[in-house]
Amino acid sequence: MDVFFKEMNHSWADEDLLKRKVASINLIYLESNIQPPLQVDIPIDIQQRTSKAAQRYAQGKEIDPKLFDDAYFAIFKELLPFWAGFSKTYKQPAKDKIPLTKQQKLLKKKLEEFDNLPIPKTHFKLPSIPRGSQASFQFSLNDGIKWRNVIEEEEFAY
Repeated sequence: MDVFFKEMNHSWADEDLLKRKVASINLIYLESNIQPPLQVDIPIDIQQRTSKAAQRYAQGKEIDPKLFDDAYFAIFKELLPFWAGFSKTYKQPAKDKIPLTKQQKLLKKKLEEFDNLPIPKTHFKLPSIPRGSQASFQFSLNDGIKWRNVIEEEEFAY
């Protein structure tokens, strides 16, 4: 969370979006309406400093890209031993064991449908030329290929 906030806090970032994100983080994790009001395990003094800094940032009074650093380091210090234990015991699953996401399943299904499509004909047999027609044809999605009658051309000629 903290690294992403620092990356977003460059001059090219959308300032209003960042203010809304900071206000949301403050309301969800530091001053929650759900019990307990502090949703992360950090000391109260760090929570109060971070919450005040987040409020100042959201109001546009003080722009500090390091406003979550104290909370980040407090949480990181607690989680580091658990992460070390996890990374020692974690084994990455084999490629064939990783479950597919919904998007990947949809793409796989579409690829199978595409692969199973019948191959279109490369040679087309045109109907024979009826009497009173000239050697030109018309095509429509509704009727397909038809020979154009001479009478039709004369009706449309001005």
